[in-house]
Amino acid sequence: MKKISLSARLEYVRTFHKSAANYMLELEQSKSTNNAANFISSTTNGSHNPKSEEIRSEACICGREQRKPQWVECTKCQKFFKGRVSAICKAHPKVIYLMDFNCCPSCGGPKKDLKAKVRPKKSSLQDI
Repeated sequence: MKKISLSARLEYVRTFHKSAANYMLELEQSKSTNNAANFISSTTNGSHNPKSEEIRSEACICGREQRKPQWVECTKCQKFFKGRVSAICKAHPKVIYLMDFNCCPSCGGPKKDLKAKVRPKKSSLQDI
């Protein structure tokens, strides 16, 4: 097998894989500026489409109540904890938030047993 020098390999990549190299460079730049969604839509459609961005923003549930944690009750063990019941965003399916729960942290109950609730105030508990 014939050995190819490093400069010859680099020249080959520069010549034949220029579009792939440009794509990877643009992808890295879009990640650093947090514009990956705009980059993907512009490369797939060939032009900037504001309607697709509106659809994405309507489908996005990442900012549920401005990412404010709420109270969650496990119906299996009746424990309250602060957080949110996890949900998959259609616009960002790989995004996971720290305070989103798939199961109860106390008993390990499944997601179907978790219910978002408003925790009763302490004063109402003392009145009982």
